[in-house]
Amino acid sequence: MSMTKHDINALTPGDFLCHPFDSVTQHTESEIVAHNIMVICKRRGDRWGELTRDEYDAEREKDGGLSAAELREFDEIYPRINRVLGAITFSPTWLTAAEAAIDAAIAKAEPASETK
Repeated sequence: MSMTKHDINALTPGDFLCHPFDSVTQHTESEIVAHNIMVICKRRGDRWGELTRDEYDAEREKDGGLSAAELREFDEIYPRINRVLGAITFSPTWLTAAEAAIDAAIAKAEPASETK
């Protein structure tokens, strides 16, 4: 499957809610924070944009709190994944999720085959 820029731009944080295994960081804690970021972005309107450290902190408090280590990971990870291309390249799992979301959107947009 070949992704076009138009297809990629249709992806939202909600398309990346699976855990990003085998990420470029090879660090479980950063993968957890990356997943939390996508969950928060989905909850806040499912769009890409700015998420400050204070907003992340407040949202994580709703989920039961966070540690200082998690905030340090946020500072490292968020700039990598705050746009769709960053998310796609962060983890092969997220690349697969993006491809599946695009395939589903294409299938939904194609007219159903007519039978005679």
